[in-house]
Amino acid sequence: MKISWIVPVFNPGVFLDEAVMSILSNSVANVEAEILLVDDCSTESLTLDLLRKWSIHPDVKVIRQPQNGGPARARNAGMRAATGDWLAYLDADDILAAGSIALRAKAILNVPTIAWIAGDMVEIREPGKTSYLNSFPFATRDGVEIMPHVFLVEQPTVRLAGWPMLPFMGSMMFRRSLLEKTGFFEEKLIYGEDIYFCLILSLFANLYWIDQPSLQLRRYHESMTKNLVRGAREAPQASLACLRDPRLQSIRREMRWHYAANLRQSSGVFAHHGLHLESMKAALKAILVSPNDPRGFRSLLASFSTKRKTSS
Repeated sequence: MKISWIVPVFNPGVFLDEAVMSILSNSVANVEAEILLVDDCSTESLTLDLLRKWSIHPDVKVIRQPQNGGPARARNAGMRAATGDWLAYLDADDILAAGSIALRAKAILNVPTIAWIAGDMVEIREPGKTSYLNSFPFATRDGVEIMPHVFLVEQPTVRLAGWPMLPFMGSMMFRRSLLEKTGFFEEKLIYGEDIYFCLILSLFANLYWIDQPSLQLRRYHESMTKNLVRGAREAPQASLACLRDPRLQSIRREMRWHYAANLRQSSGVFAHHGLHLESMKAALKAILVSPNDPRGFRSLLASFSTKRKTSS
């Protein structure tokens, strides 16, 4: 069994060292690993130094992108270069949870039909502060326990569409052979490309869920998630892509709700930053998408609220 770990890299600094080490320290007998660091045109000197350092490691390969293209394009570059029969992901500022490779390998050894596996995660909200488990009770609720801590969620597309949160890319891995059916990440999506990809993946494979931590997710590191205005502009696009994809016709209603919810959330962010015209436009779109939901009208009213924060 060989796992290709795909790590998009754009100026994570010292976090890159911790991310790579978290994979290497998770070594398991009879499980080979390659780490593909896809540099998305980093400019930070520390990141560039670390990339040079890791490039000489026998299990690490550094892939240089010709121009900055975002996480979807970087992941696709890693997937094309991967040689493993399994593909796994880790953001350069996150950490693979201790023992998570062993948990996945054990599940796959006992259930050879597994093609897609994911698990819970630990969120780190502040440096040095106690982390807490972000578990997915809906995964165990919708699944059947087939061995200790491993749950099978059959025909998962409709179930996933009803979950308040989808699996993070860093918590999952899947057989490389599934790529022939799913295709690659949608590179036009700058934000939420993993949501779209996850739902497409669910059309072709049952989800096996481990109710143990698989990922340590840093919530305090500066990223696009922290750039609220940019995130508000990009976030609805993934739901819109799902809504327009004929392969996801079975969850069109749920995707319409998600799209409207994303628009309302974006409207609130814009209003908070004093971008009232953008806030109004997002709220109006939400009303058009879901005209019977009064929350859209409340968002529209809120878009005229007094400016509370300088726009950024």
